[in-house]
Amino acid sequence: MRFDQRTEEDEREPHEFVDVQFESSQTRATLPDGSQRYYDGLALKSDGTWEGIEVKSGNASRSGSQRAFDDAVGSGVPATAMLEGKPIQITSTYLQRVY
Repeated sequence: MRFDQRTEEDEREPHEFVDVQFESSQTRATLPDGSQRYYDGLALKSDGTWEGIEVKSGNASRSGSQRAFDDAVGSGVPATAMLEGKPIQITSTYLQRVY
């Protein structure tokens, strides 16, 4: 599965997950300060942590709270979530645009 489309909001280089485990159900993630957000999908990274995926269509953009949460995760504060009854760590995020 490829996630390689750049957007104005995504300053990172496009990337590709190879042999990725992808979960497409919404998952609630929590930061150590108790703030929460839902990701539209998750992708397993090679280090065993997960990337939270936010899908936006058309001109939709992330809310301020989504952006703040993602900024915290991107700065090295992992979020935790439960996936199939097991705890996981979300250590990065990705914004996927669909048109």
